Amino acid sequence: MHELLLKRLADGHFHSGEELASDLGLSRSAIWKQLKKLENLGISIDAVRGRGYRWAQAIPLLAERDIFQALTENSRTRISAMEVHLELPSTNQYLMEKMRSGRIEPGHVCLAERQTNGRGRRGKTWVSPMCGNVYLSLSWQFQSSPAALGGLSLAIGVAVIRALSAMGIRNLGLKWPNDIYANHRKLAGILLEMQGEAQGPCQVVIGLGINVRMPQVLGQAIEQDWVDLHSLLPGITEQRNALVASLLNQIVQVVQEYDQQGFAATQQEWQQLDVTYGNMIEIHLPQEKVVGKACGIDQDGALLLECNGSMQRYTIGDVSVRLPA
Repeated sequence: MHELLLKRLADGHFHSGEELASDLGLSRSAIWKQLKKLENLGISIDAVRGRGYRWAQAIPLLAERDIFQALTENSRTRISAMEVHLELPSTNQYLMEKMRSGRIEPGHVCLAERQTNGRGRRGKTWVSPMCGNVYLSLSWQFQSSPAALGGLSLAIGVAVIRALSAMGIRNLGLKWPNDIYANHRKLAGILLEMQGEAQGPCQVVIGLGINVRMPQVLGQAIEQDWVDLHSLLPGITEQRNALVASLLNQIVQVVQEYDQQGFAATQQEWQQLDVTYGNMIEIHLPQEKVVGKACGIDQDGALLLECNGSMQRYTIGDVSVRLPA
């Protein structure tokens, strides 16, 4: 019921308690309780005597119909289903559970307005407040083995940059292996989860989280410098459905290319967007930390590091670097 109420308030106008009660078939007191539930989810509600209630920073909610209408013909034919949820523990977890039980087809899209257990790489928490950001997961099947997908997260990063650039966002870059940067601060992250046979095929859930309008108070929980799309291009929060469609269009195209050509299709483009190239960086491994000069990536998407006069190759690890201002 509070989801229906939120949709009613998404226009940003004041609505009287009597009007809301009539629309939803509830009592005035029940409306008040539902409004409290929205506030507990992080939705700021203005209450003004004589005028009613409104969502203080109302934005259009994600809507399957609006997203689908903005998809290319290629994306429409490859996306098998689309679900938009008000709240989930994790969009990736949701699709992985469906995948394990065999209840999902390749091309299944899942979106949520809020995640209660959003995850980044290596089990890190992904801060996922209600309504404002984008939490998107897409299932896909590759004919190749899991070992051949080492560059997939990098290729997805290129797709995200293409989509954001098409929306008018500038000063974008990529940090190995799964971070999207804007103005030298983290804007988005990618999380891949997969299952499959050693020789293929392989089923993958591609997860993407983008800061669209991150509340400052919640952003304090993020361990690194971050930025959101609203600060880069005010008004883009009104275009989240178009943004999601743009992301899906580019991701679908890139995964199709990857299935046919591997990482070679996007390697050069990724290298041009590499924000760490030529910088001294630290790679945090499970048992050690390695310091060296970032020298790009190889044809498989592995990170190349010049360390103590020799070139080292890394396929796992987290990278930290002091980027130039």
